Amino acid sequence: MIIYNGTKSQFIKDFDDDLLIRTIRENLLKKLGRHTGTSELRSWQNSLPYMYVVLADKKNT
Repeated sequence: MIIYNGTKSQFIKDFDDDLLIRTIRENLLKKLGRHTGTSELRSWQNSLPYMYVVLADKKNT
């Protein structure tokens, strides 16, 4: 199940604007009818910045 669908530019913008996790949470609720658990949310908060670094072609320092 795809719960985020956007271009690379949209992902970067959503991340920069602090909208990425909220968008994913809303899509999960809309598509699966369930809320995000604490551990799942924490996992996103920990892993999505790494994806951002890769997609934004930034060096992780």
